[in-house]
Amino acid sequence: MQVVQDLPSRIMTFPVSGAGTNVPIGTLMMAGVTGDTNIGVLIPATATSNAQAVGIMVEKHIAAGSGVT
Repeated sequence: MQVVQDLPSRIMTFPVSGAGTNVPIGTLMMAGVTGDTNIGVLIPATATSNAQAVGIMVEKHIAAGSGVT
């Protein structure tokens, strides 16, 4: 995942987890908060999460072996 702001120097790469599902372009991403599963990676923000988004997906994240795009 890349976090894109208005300057090219603000593009950063982070590990992403979709928990076995595809994450489409444009998804708001937040820091993972669950111990032993997603701390240290970005996960899709949901309507019920109270964490602030830290970025927006700029490319597809395809779940390994799913074959879905």
